[in-house]
Amino acid sequence: MRQEHRCDRTAARSVRQEPSRESREEVSLEGHGERFTGADAARVRSILARDADVCSLRIERLHVEPEQLASLSSALSRITHLSLIHTGLHSEHIIELGTGICQSATLVDIDVSCNELRDSDADVLFRAVARSSSVTRVRLGSNPIGCAGVEHLVRCLRQRGRLEGVDLRSCELAQNGALELAEALLDGCSVERLELSDNRIDDDGALGFGRVLALQNDLRTLGLAMNSISSAGCAALARGLAQNGAHQTQFTAPFACIFMQWIWGGCGAMYAVPMSGQAGEEAVEHNQLSLAAAGSQSKNAVPAGH
Repeated sequence: MRQEHRCDRTAARSVRQEPSRESREEVSLEGHGERFTGADAARVRSILARDADVCSLRIERLHVEPEQLASLSSALSRITHLSLIHTGLHSEHIIELGTGICQSATLVDIDVSCNELRDSDADVLFRAVARSSSVTRVRLGSNPIGCAGVEHLVRCLRQRGRLEGVDLRSCELAQNGALELAEALLDGCSVERLELSDNRIDDDGALGFGRVLALQNDLRTLGLAMNSISSAGCAALARGLAQNGAHQTQFTAPFACIFMQWIWGGCGAMYAVPMSGQAGEEAVEHNQLSLAAAGSQSKNAVPAGH
């Protein structure tokens, strides 16, 4: 069970149950573009001070000023999950956040999706993550960090060696960003879950990640939905799986998957391909991905989420 303190304008408190093995109490503030006020910050600090079980802070669709974020910096020394989504973050915020990340020994998961962060902000953030002893997951989706932002992630990975999860969906990475990240993974950097949907990645990027899948065993989930990957790029990914037999034994989840969205004849469909050497080989042999996209599923096509 996950308990949630909802600090909305009526200060209501509720309990929400979710199908998770993890028990976590969360402070959650959600709005519709209003300001996150000093009173809101004081209320959060009060809850965190009196309830040692709270380990997650989520602020969404509230405009947070840098000074209010700074006033919560002490909270980062106690929580494990921080979400600042649609909160108007910019360079001043990221400087404050970077300081808090470096000082925290508990923070594991950072979500700053849907702001207007640029490559210079990604630089500050990933420098802080590189110095952190605890952060393993970073979500930067829907921030225009571009290819230059990937350079800062790669530098962080080279210092840290490994991150558990990185979400860069809709970050305008384009082809060069994808290829640079693939090269870093081939060069010894490690990410277990990598989300790269909606980044204008084409077949060259798919070829790069096909090589990653062939040679690197750490990548468990790769998100490539809403990119410009053709059947040739899909075949390259499947060949990578087929060439790496280690995936068959080292992936313990029922479906550690590559997610890709196909647009074929005006119809979009999402399919999950099991990350297994045998399944990858069969996908190439039967041209499974093309057949599934065209609406004629082969015996290996598995709808995403199953």
